[in-house]
Amino acid sequence: MPVLPPPLRLLLFAEGCITKKQSKTMAFVLSYYTEILMFAGTCAVLGLLAFVLFRTKLYRALSKTDGNLLESGGEKSMTVIICCHNEGDALETNLPKIMEQRSVKFEVVVVDDCSSDSTPEVLKRMENRYSNLRHTFVPVTARYVSHAKLAVSLGVKAARHEWIVMTRPTCAPVTDLWLKAMSSCFAEGTDIVLGYTNYADDDTLAAGRAVFERMQYNMTWYLSARHKACGGDGGNMAFRRSLFLECDGYADSLDRVFGDDDLLVNAMSTDGNTAVCCAPIATIREYPNNLRRAWRRLKLVRTASFMHTPRRGNAAMMSVRFSNIGHYLWAVGWILSAATFFACGYMIAGTAVCLAAILMSVADALLMKHAVAAVGERNYLFLLWWYETVRPLVYPVWKLKVWLSRRDFKRHI
Repeated sequence: MPVLPPPLRLLLFAEGCITKKQSKTMAFVLSYYTEILMFAGTCAVLGLLAFVLFRTKLYRALSKTDGNLLESGGEKSMTVIICCHNEGDALETNLPKIMEQRSVKFEVVVVDDCSSDSTPEVLKRMENRYSNLRHTFVPVTARYVSHAKLAVSLGVKAARHEWIVMTRPTCAPVTDLWLKAMSSCFAEGTDIVLGYTNYADDDTLAAGRAVFERMQYNMTWYLSARHKACGGDGGNMAFRRSLFLECDGYADSLDRVFGDDDLLVNAMSTDGNTAVCCAPIATIREYPNNLRRAWRRLKLVRTASFMHTPRRGNAAMMSVRFSNIGHYLWAVGWILSAATFFACGYMIAGTAVCLAAILMSVADALLMKHAVAAVGERNYLFLLWWYETVRPLVYPVWKLKVWLSRRDFKRHI
């Protein structure tokens, strides 16, 4: 048994200074403080390595874009597909921002999924106003398939151009150069382009959390795009029409009511055929009627999609997992180290450990600040540490919710 440190050997036996229960805890710490410090140090070093090797890769993925924005784009024509269901008001607001994109040749095909609101009237007025706007519809008799996926398939078949750009009626581009920026990545050897989509941030805590969650999904997809992309956001992504038809589109997942974007990308992506267009001028903002409800549905859908996405050998998913593990290892390491040093009376060493933890958090926040600036998001500062701590812990809860409502995620014959 190691020799007890003098400062707390006196404190431990100081009469009346500590209770009996506290004295037992202190005795344990003082008896095994060497082993505790070795364990804590190992955790801290592993956590630091995970941060350097994996967390920084995710940040770099968010701030990197392929192609020369605004320089090599604008030569290729494209079809924008928007699938809607009872979203006439959203179309009235957001469709003109898409139709007024400049410096690129494009058409817009709106697929009406059995809407019973003002959608048909809105489309009729818009078609009279814009000559490059057309619409089609999902048959009312369609059964036993995902209407969202059927709508995308019908839109692709109705398209006149090779490149397909997907977005949603609740989404609007930040600038009128969105399509030109996306087209800058339409190069030889590229079949899929992942853009950046996120909720409009009104500076509330709920909006910040929702934006952070969606940004995390985008980082994972961008990192995976270096090899085989594991997903994408249907609010802003593009792919070749010929590739969609060659892969039979959603042939393997028509019975699932989720995955019209991420499962499609996963099915069509191959090693090196996916590019990333992540820049403020190519950003799409989504304006849902109810942000909290939209965010909860997004979490359920993304969780269900991840549960059905093959992850063997997926470097991006492994990076996310090791990054999460490293976050907890670092927290355990510095908390144990600081507590042990303070308990043993080594105040300077304990203070040094706390300062190191603060510096680590500052470095994490600064790297994240640089990454989010590339897509025009807010700076999370030290809220980042809280979100990164809570997010992996609640993921099993979302998996349980998906499992409990699993019948709602499939079309039944």
